[in-house]
Amino acid sequence: MNNTIVNFIANVNGQTKDVFRKLAAIGFTPDMGLSGKTYTQFTGDKSRALVNPEGITFGLKFAAMKDMGSNKIVGSFMLTRGPLDLVVPLAITSALPENTEFPVDNHLRWRTSAPMVEGKLYGYLTNGNQTMEIDPEKFNLDAEAIDMQIVYAGGYFHLHVLTAFGSVYESRIKPQNIVTNGYLPKPHKLKENVTSVLTAPQKGELIAFFGTRNGVYFGNQLIEDTKGLEVADLVVDSENPRIFVRTVQGKIYALPVDVNFLLTHGKLIEINDTMQDNEQLFAGPGVFTPDKQIALLAINWIPENDGFHYEERTIAVSVQAHYPIEYTPRIRA
Repeated sequence: MNNTIVNFIANVNGQTKDVFRKLAAIGFTPDMGLSGKTYTQFTGDKSRALVNPEGITFGLKFAAMKDMGSNKIVGSFMLTRGPLDLVVPLAITSALPENTEFPVDNHLRWRTSAPMVEGKLYGYLTNGNQTMEIDPEKFNLDAEAIDMQIVYAGGYFHLHVLTAFGSVYESRIKPQNIVTNGYLPKPHKLKENVTSVLTAPQKGELIAFFGTRNGVYFGNQLIEDTKGLEVADLVVDSENPRIFVRTVQGKIYALPVDVNFLLTHGKLIEINDTMQDNEQLFAGPGVFTPDKQIALLAINWIPENDGFHYEERTIAVSVQAHYPIEYTPRIRA
């Protein structure tokens, strides 16, 4: 479906939860500001429209963040494949109504899919009326960036960049230092031999999960039940504190965490499905199987001529993995 950016922003303003829950892909014409067009794909739409990614900047992640003390939106982060006009992430953030309900961690997320094509990653961090472009090539990393994410905790925006060599770089940014065309503090190398990273705020502090070829680490501690898993991806539910692990072999597991993303003494839960190499895994409250079970979403982009067709299928989630455990957790090494 093609539309204007202005119409998309109006939908964010008027139908915030529907947009965040159902949006499976979003692409922008990169250099036209708010006068540009968008390509949108929503979950459940089985149409076979052909999408040519040439000339489209795809959005991959978006997170609006609230300050725990003031309960006000302090900024947002948008990850794209390709450059984007700075006004777009700022306009999307500004469109969020003041009464928008945020998850318990004060981070309103969407994660969207895109065809598997080459393209440089860019990040856009906003605060007030300022937008800072984050170009990972300016950081002198050990390899190209394959993922970036930012969360807000303890008065700072925390940036994590994952490279193709498995290195995680970290940088902290004060909100007042976000200036359009400003300079981002040079990140330092935090960890090596990582395949995926997932960060979350927890009572004003930052916690991090790292996927590796030998399991999932909570900080520097290996989660014993995951030992030996060749982790390909870590996926967080956009509204509920649920974390899913995808392995190189296509297996899916749910990590036992509580409402604050802290590990509990529960057992690792295996999801009864196997993903294909070309499928992308997504989690969110708007996904159900045809018989109304809570589900994950496996998204695939099928190449055809110069374009791609969007395809999806649902993966039923076991009852134990529906919701995080409420009681006080006990962290295990």
